[in-house]
Amino acid sequence: MVQTQIEAALRANEKTKNAATQLQVRIWADGTGRVNRVELASSTGSAELDATIRNEVLGRLTLREP
Repeated sequence: MVQTQIEAALRANEKTKNAATQLQVRIWADGTGRVNRVELASSTGSAELDATIRNEVLGRLTLREP
């Protein structure tokens, strides 16, 4: 379920929707499901894309079920 939400969030973002990359991420969420920490296991090769994924996409994600 979490993977599906992450994929949907990446497809919904203008900067990441066409990025062809495979990601391994670690996320931490609070009791409400709001993601409050994101770590990429490895870089996408683009510092800008990495920052977008961490801050704009996953950092703003709220999981449906905490």
